[in-house]
Amino acid sequence: MKTVLVLGSATLLPDAVVIEDAALVSKAAADAALAAKGAKTGSFDLVLIPVAFSEIATPAPIAGMIEARWKALAEDPLVRARTALQCASELVRAPGGAVVLVVPEIGMTGVAQLAAQSMATEGARSMAKSAAKVWLARGITVNTIAVAASQITGAQDTRARPALEEIGKLALTLADARVATGNTIHADGGEVTSI
Repeated sequence: MKTVLVLGSATLLPDAVVIEDAALVSKAAADAALAAKGAKTGSFDLVLIPVAFSEIATPAPIAGMIEARWKALAEDPLVRARTALQCASELVRAPGGAVVLVVPEIGMTGVAQLAAQSMATEGARSMAKSAAKVWLARGITVNTIAVAASQITGAQDTRARPALEEIGKLALTLADARVATGNTIHADGGEVTSI
């Protein structure tokens, strides 16, 4: 049985230790939340990081957007992703551990009126690729799973899509795939087949 830590507010695996988004506003706040859960350095086989899940489907036209709204939709999720990666670096088992980010694929495909959220997801995906290159020397893999916004929001559409629990299972499979790092896997029911 793998030990799993989820750094973010999304239900991906039922038996995981979960640290909510609110604790990821700074490394100090995250460390305090992790200490309260008894998390120790190198104690997790898999660290899952759901990125920019809040307000993912809320239209936010850029033309009239005030600075505070941009910060909430674009910059704050990146701060939380950075903090989560900082924590993951310490908490994932090395060698042999894995970090998997789960992001909405809107940044790769482009969606009208979701530019701020798209920036956050693509920024996090770029951080994951950079971490993959650096952490490989420590025996840690870092990959990203891209999902459709409807999988996050629960909105019904015409395509059969994997539930978030299935995404969690895919992350467990990626954690075992030691040859794959720095990749983005689409798990959206076949909507995006290559990028």
